Parts: sequence; C-alpha cells; structure tokens
Amino acid sequence: MPKISHRYLRILCISLVMLVATAHADNQEESLFNLSLEELINVKVISVTRQSKRIKDIPASVVLITREEIELCGYASLAEILENVPGLYLIDDYSEEASLGVRGFWDDTTNKNVVIMVNGVRQLQNMEANYTFRKILVPVEAIDLIEVVRGPMYVMYGTGAFFGVINITTNEHLTTGKANHLSTSVGSRGYVRLLGRSADSENGFRYSATASLTRSSGIGRPYSHYGSEHAGGTNDQLAKDERFFEFNGTFGNLSLGIHHRESRSEVMFLMPGEDDGTQVQDITTDFSVGYRHTFDSGSELSSTFTYSHDEPWWNFDLLSSDFYGVQSVPSSVINLETLWFSSPGEYMHLTFGLHYRSILQTSNRYDLPGFGSENLENIVFLLDPEDNITSSALFSQIDLKLRPGVRLVAGLRAEKMYAYNFEHSRAWLDDDSYNVVRDRYSFPGTDLGLAPQLAVLFNPASDHVLKLMFGQGRNYPSFMENTKVSGSTEPGDLETEKITTLEANYILSPSPDFTASVSIFRNELDNLIQRSAGFDDNGVYFSNFRNQGEMITRGGEITVLTRPVADARLDLSATYQQVDDLTDNADREAAYVPDWLGYGKLSYRFDDRRTVGLQGRYVGSMLPAWDPTPTDVENPDSPPIGRLGKKTPGYLTLGANVRWLEFIAESVALNVHVANIFDVDIRYPTTYASVWAPTGTLAAGRTFVGTITYEF
Repeated sequence: MPKISHRYLRILCISLVMLVATAHADNQEESLFNLSLEELINVKVISVTRQSKRIKDIPASVVLITREEIELCGYASLAEILENVPGLYLIDDYSEEASLGVRGFWDDTTNKNVVIMVNGVRQLQNMEANYTFRKILVPVEAIDLIEVVRGPMYVMYGTGAFFGVINITTNEHLTTGKANHLSTSVGSRGYVRLLGRSADSENGFRYSATASLTRSSGIGRPYSHYGSEHAGGTNDQLAKDERFFEFNGTFGNLSLGIHHRESRSEVMFLMPGEDDGTQVQDITTDFSVGYRHTFDSGSELSSTFTYSHDEPWWNFDLLSSDFYGVQSVPSSVINLETLWFSSPGEYMHLTFGLHYRSILQTSNRYDLPGFGSENLENIVFLLDPEDNITSSALFSQIDLKLRPGVRLVAGLRAEKMYAYNFEHSRAWLDDDSYNVVRDRYSFPGTDLGLAPQLAVLFNPASDHVLKLMFGQGRNYPSFMENTKVSGSTEPGDLETEKITTLEANYILSPSPDFTASVSIFRNELDNLIQRSAGFDDNGVYFSNFRNQGEMITRGGEITVLTRPVADARLDLSATYQQVDDLTDNADREAAYVPDWLGYGKLSYRFDDRRTVGLQGRYVGSMLPAWDPTPTDVENPDSPPIGRLGKKTPGYLTLGANVRWLEFIAESVALNVHVANIFDVDIRYPTTYASVWAPTGTLAAGRTFVGTITYEF
C-alpha cells in the first residue's frame, strides 16, 4: 500500500479539532436503580448493532454497568469493575497490566481477544494489537456507562473481537446546564487520585472535559511469598503514576474527542527487579472527529475518523543493580469507519459498514547488553518507511422480523490485511569498526477472509426472550508477533487465528422485581498464536511466537436480579466453564481456567442521601502455564518441561461500600470503599512472564479507599 505521511495527518487532526472547538464555546442517563427489573431488559445500548437497541432485541449477551452502580459499589479502578462482571476474571502476572479472562480463555498477550473502546474509539496498542489498561487509564469517576458484550462480535468489529466488546462511555452526562465536580481519593498502599470534571451546553454546543492524576506505591510482599528464592520483596517495584485528560464536544452533527494519557508504571518480566523495578512509560494521544446525519427517509449515516500516536518505552531492571536495557515501540495509526443504517420497511433494518485501518509507522527497538548476548544488543525491527500496515473491511447486517415475536439477524464481514515489508537490523562495535547487519522480510498479506454471524431471537411475550447465536471470527497476526517467530517459520509467515462460537441465551422477567438470564456457550479456537519466552541452556534470552494453539471452551452461566425489598437490589451470578487444550495434538487440562466463577452484589438505599453496597466474588483454582519445550534441547523426544508452577487455589473475596450524599454540605459527597475485607490471599497462576513466582503472583490484600466529591 502507498505510504501516508503521518506528519500531515497530525496537522489535519489538529485543524479539525480547532474547527469544531471554535464553533461555539443529550440526554442525561436515567437512574437505573429506580427502574423495575423488567424495564432493565428494555434499556437501550449501542455497542452491538452500532444503533440504539433494547437489550432483549440484540443478538448477544449484554451486561450494563452504570454510573450509579459504580458509585453504589465504590469501585476504584476499571480493572475492579470488570473483574466483577459475570463471566470475566483477571490474571495479573506483573509483566503488564492485569488481563481479562473471558469464558474460559486467557491469553499471555494482554486483552488480545476483547475489543475495548472509549466512546466508540478503540484503545488498541498497535505493536501487539491488544488493549492494555495502562493505555486506557479512564478514571472511574469519569465513566457514565460500560457495555460488556460477550459473544461473537467479529462481523461488526473485526479482528480482536473473538470474545466480545467492551465500550466505556464518558460523554453521556452532557446536559443543558452546567455539571462540574472535583474529587479527591486516598487509600491503601499510597493510593491518591485528584480529579476534575466539567460539562456545559450553550447554543447547540455541548462539551465535557476531565483531567485526573493517580498514584500508588503498589503491592509490597517478600519474594518468599511467591515461592521465589530471591532476596527482598516487591516493595517500591510495582508503583504507578497516571495522568489522564479528555475533551468531548458536539455541535450539530459533528462530534470531537481528544484523549491524552501518560502512565509510568513498574513491572516485572521473567525475574524480579534489583532496584526500583522495570519501568514502563506510555504516552498516548488520540484525536477523533465524527459526523452523524439522519435523512428525511429515516436512513442514517455515521462516519468517524481517528488518529492515534502511542509511545511505550521500557527501562529494564534485571539481574543486577548496574543492569542496562531499554526498549521502545512507537507507532501512529489512522482509523476510518463509515456506517449506513436503513429501514426499507417496517420489518427490516439494514446496516452497511466500511472500515479502514492503517499503521503509518511503527518499530520495535531494544538494546539489552546486560544479558551478555549479542542477539539482544542494538536490535531494530522497523516497518519499511514506504509501507503501511493496512487492513480494510466491508460488513453488513440485516435484522428481519419474520413474524410477531420472531426475528432473524444475519451478518457477514469481508476483511483483508495487506502485504508489508519490514527490516531487522543489528549493530555492534568491535575493535576495528562499527558493524551493521540488515535482513529484509515481508508479510505476504492475507486472503480476503469471510466470516458470518447468525442469530434467531424468539420473543413471544414481553417477559421472556430466547436468543440462538452463531458466529465466526478471525485475528490477524500483529507486527510484534510477525517479527518474533520460532522454529522453521520465517518472520512474516504467521497465519490467521480463527474462532467459531455457538451460544444460547434465555432471559426471563416474570415480574417487575425478578429477572433471570441463562447462557450456554461453546467456542472452538484454532491456529492460535502462542508465545514462549525465557532463557535457554546457555543463559541466552529468547521470545517467540508460533501458530500452535487449538482449544475448545464450553460452559454455562446463570444470573439472577431481584429486589428483596423496595429499596434493595440483589444480583447473583454463577459461571461454569471447561476448556480442552488440544495444542500439539495433546488433550491436557488447560492453564489459566477456573472451573467456577461466582458473583454477588447487594445494594440498599436507606434514603435519598445514604446507600450501602456489598460485593462478593469467587474464582476457582487455576493451573499455571504449560511449557512443551523438551527438557533436553538436543533431544526433541525428551519429556516436555511441563507446568511452570503450582496450581493456585480458588478464592472468595468480599467488599463493601458506603456512600453519603450531602455530607457536611449539600454539594459534598463521601464514599468509603473496602475491598477484600478479610485480606484473603488472591493468587494468579504462573505464566511465561512470571516464572520467577512458582506459587503464583499475588493481588493486593485488604484495600481502603475514601473519596470526597464536591459538585458545583
């Protein structure tokens, strides 16, 4: 594909921002606490169909987390919100931010198989094609609504949507008047957050702006608690420092979004740090401009252009106090998506979409002389300056009412990733000269991939609905994966991952105070790209990817929402999941899979000023990573290394939150949140990145967070 200059695109984005912002300096979310549970299934969401649709009318399993629920439960982070969503769980091996497991599947590459968006804009880390919390950084005080959609979403969202979509909305609170607040939070382990938020509307121009600063010192435990023989502990090695700013505005049919995030966090990769821990700095800026127009015929056109620049950088702290090692993976990308919605008749709704994505520049540069290995010194993987990494897709969906109470939803996506070239270079200095070796590789692109989606929805009465769903999806190899391959595979030769999903979802709401949902699912995953990392027998570090994974996940989920008394709401959920790991023609118990997940939330409103929330969460035991590498590298038939650690036990945690409006003064609110009240040990299974912790990494223990909010 011809090269597009990202320099001129930056100028274009800034110009569009200024145009919309200088034009002139909708609806506030209705309180869902006051809705009956029967009315909840009629709440409208956007993520699944890209149009506002009722939950019971969309072909997916959907969970909504509202601003009010976040306040009732007192969640302190996006990760805490999501780990309390039925069917989701977290694993944090300290090498990145925590990563989500969904319906029995967890990947070493952080959040690779769930699309995460903020106001409809993908929060993609371009090098690894994944979604890290380190990049998203949305403070909970800025969140108005989260839509968690589980199931086959590939047709509408493309690569990365194997197991669903999460859309975080921060701009739905725009009102016709002013809405401003300041908040301060302090808590355990040096946690501090300062946040300001403002919204206004005047003469058709609506805007909201949020800025925050968050810091924490992280978990401090002796290494012996992780089963490690290293001296010392994790004190001062897992700290975080985050800065967040966003601006959202609308004027007529135009919308604008500016998001800037800076994070400095400390992580551990393969081994503990010796001083302050390995430090990761990530600076990301997104500009988005959207246009939406409704025609007299009722058809609707929506188009969004996004430009994003990302600069992650690592300063490694390993082996010794004088270790030196750095890595940077900058990238710039544009996205353009256009949607057309039409209703030719009363019983038919059509959606057509075009998606274009192009990574304008990216590279993976690292210099790790501290390992004493030439293959890790002055290394550069560089996208050819004349190329982009480009993909494009056409997709469509039809929603057809076959008869009263019966609807058919069918979709198809055609997507292609184009060829590109990249270079691998290594430089070194010897006694006589400065030497550079360059190798050039090509990714051949993919064939045009077709993936269907089909759903039949039965809604014979207003109080129950049955959804039968089928879908297929594809994940294309990332630039990182294509440049770090193993075995006989040449760089650039990785193949596309595939998934086939079947799901049945039944929702029953026989009374305004009771709703139940039951889901049964099965996923077949093939050609999975899996990572191996570590040190060989000569102490040389290696990290590579290859197509080798094959898995089948299956399970069931039941959720019950009820109001035991007028001012209380009780949510209970249980998930059973089972995974067959068929990688390398083996049939072994899969790593990272808890058989059972359980969730419970109880909210009670004493009056208009005081509420209390209780949360409980159970996660079953999990096995660590399986390493198929032969124990004798000279003998491929020797037994594999096997499990990298011990099985982690299941855990049950409880949390509580008290919220008091008009505290001290009418415009002041107090929130006190306690997580993991009984200080239970929460262990995450050992991964390739946490082989130093054979008994598993640990989550934070008992945590207190107090927040004062002032509205004006």
